[in-house]
Amino acid sequence: MIALLLFYPYSGAAGRLDEADEYEAKTALLYNFAKLVTWPEDAFGAADAPFVFAILGSNPFGRSMQLIEGKRMHGRPIEVRHYPTVADFKSCQVLFCSPKDLQKLKDQHPEQLRQGHVLTVGQKDPFAHNGGILYLTFAEDHLAFVINLGAARRTGLDISASLLSLALDVIETDEVTASLDGAGPI
Repeated sequence: MIALLLFYPYSGAAGRLDEADEYEAKTALLYNFAKLVTWPEDAFGAADAPFVFAILGSNPFGRSMQLIEGKRMHGRPIEVRHYPTVADFKSCQVLFCSPKDLQKLKDQHPEQLRQGHVLTVGQKDPFAHNGGILYLTFAEDHLAFVINLGAARRTGLDISASLLSLALDVIETDEVTASLDGAGPI
């Protein structure tokens, strides 16, 4: 399923997916990514806690994230949440946000990102180079992604080798993780 989604081609006269199709494909991609990531048990508040996919700030997904609401991930029911601002941010396992909001989170809630074991996802460059874990992009005519493995390890997430092998690029070190400790970039 992942390989199929990773090679989801552009469509339309302009050579791009229309916006609804693009975000449905990205929703499916995030769902399948989460299957290939292992979270520590302490990433969940309780044994019956849901697996939360969240969007911080503007919601480019529209209703497409609702396609996964109620499904199960790692034995837990999926909830989809939207946090309009950084002040609204609560615990989640997968967080889609902008690089600007990621920086605000690192400044205002560094412990929640690190200790909450949050898989951060963005689609604007340089998301992965600024400490985000998963950067969604297009390569030629397909959806693609870059993984910041250092940032994933820093938050206690284990990304499967099969997912790493499909990445457009894997950043081995987390050049900016020191900023999560307040020390600034390395």
